[in-house]
Amino acid sequence: MWNSSARIEKNEDADTISEKPWITKGNVTEQGIFQFFMNLEGGKECLDKKKSLTKDLILDIIPFSSSRKRASIVVHNVAARGTNSEVRIFCKGGPDMLFQYTTSVINRDGSVDPINKRD
Repeated sequence: MWNSSARIEKNEDADTISEKPWITKGNVTEQGIFQFFMNLEGGKECLDKKKSLTKDLILDIIPFSSSRKRASIVVHNVAARGTNSEVRIFCKGGPDMLFQYTTSVINRDGSVDPINKRD
């Protein structure tokens, strides 16, 4: 959501507004990220969260490059001040480029598990 060209908008299509009050627009791949979180949290909640991600919290942006096949953003997590989560790095890109750096996954219900969890 931080470094994205996709956006969330109120649906104004009378035929679909009741089932989808919020829709995504912009880059199709990035829409998928927004839709994932909209399924967990809801459209209005995701829009509110996106609005809370202000530029003054951004510490650095590493743009997409074809050699790295990913983009990253480094942000200050004010709620975690003084902990090892005070600075967070969010990446987006090709799964083959990101998987080696992945330590946990967000499940459909919003819970988080370590990537190597065994059932």
